Amino acid sequence: LESPYGSLPTERSNDLITVVRNTVMYDVIFPKLSRCLSQFKPSSSLVDAATGELQAISPHSWILPWLPHLDYKSMLPNLLTDIRRKLRGILAFLSRAFGAGRDEICFESSVKALAPWFGILDERSLQSLASDVITPRLGRYLSRLQISKSPEEQDWQIIDTLIQVHGSGLLPNRDFLSLLEGEVLPSWAELIHSWLSSKDYHLLSVAEFYAAWKFKLFMPPADRKMVSFDRKVKSWTLVRQDPMICRHFYAGLRMIDAAARSDTDALEDLTPPGREESNYHSALARRTKEDRLREEAEMRAKVAAEQSSLGDHTGAFSSHRGGGTASFRDVVEDFARQNDIEFTPRMGANSTRDGKQVFLFGSIPVYIDNNVVFAMRGSAWQPTSLEDLVLAASS
Repeated sequence: LESPYGSLPTERSNDLITVVRNTVMYDVIFPKLSRCLSQFKPSSSLVDAATGELQAISPHSWILPWLPHLDYKSMLPNLLTDIRRKLRGILAFLSRAFGAGRDEICFESSVKALAPWFGILDERSLQSLASDVITPRLGRYLSRLQISKSPEEQDWQIIDTLIQVHGSGLLPNRDFLSLLEGEVLPSWAELIHSWLSSKDYHLLSVAEFYAAWKFKLFMPPADRKMVSFDRKVKSWTLVRQDPMICRHFYAGLRMIDAAARSDTDALEDLTPPGREESNYHSALARRTKEDRLREEAEMRAKVAAEQSSLGDHTGAFSSHRGGGTASFRDVVEDFARQNDIEFTPRMGANSTRDGKQVFLFGSIPVYIDNNVVFAMRGSAWQPTSLEDLVLAASS
């Protein structure tokens, strides 16, 4: 007869396996990985000097196989913090190892160093690393671009490299567009203007030059083997939809039109800014400011719309309270309660902001001013919708 306790040894065996496994991971594997990662320093043995191929000592080759076993709250986050720091060091090393004249290999190696960490490190962290180290190198690389009047003689390698790096998903959209706007198109516009102003031109040749560049930047190649599915197609889509990039091409078209009409005054009015006034740094600073202002405007509009929609809720809440008038604080408190989130006054230090009571919406500090909820995001207070506040408090 089968014993009714026959399953106990198996359960105990499974428990023992778990205990042994956890002990080995916590006390042996994780400390050794942490120590090796801490001691790792990029050197000449990291990469093949001729091809740019990463060698087996690269951290991803000996850390990634262990990650399925390190998915513990106390282990993986600590390891990833060190990984981010080491990746930054690797990118800086590659930039030094492959100096001027070896830019393509540098970019290819940098992409290979970061690509294995997609899905492990969040996209923002990877793009931040690329923005700090790769983007400045791309800016210097693009500034050396020589634009030829003949599309057949144009060296497109620099443009292809920029699109390839962006297509890898590592280069932020804002950096990509700023590099085009600040380092490529000013030289392109300056050449068109000087060419048309010289009187030594064939209008058809200028039109072909214009069309070749527009086709290169606006349209993905017919050979889809060059395109890494949606990511690189996204590069051309971004360019077509960007107002500032389109403005450059519209200005070029107006230059050609002015020359065709022999309108020297109109052509003079279209003189592009000096090359020294345009670079990716200024373009990036302007785009960063515009994005911040747009995000703030969108957030304020969202908050205003939410306040309007909460009008009915306030009325219902007032009725529920027996006809008394509900304050916006009451509405926020009720909204928190409906979402099973604690809403309590903050006590002790930092309990007020400009004389207003600070509350804890879950674990997020907030205060209310003129029926707008301001939440602490990073080191700044920002207007926040209640829906976003619930998502942040629940995450």
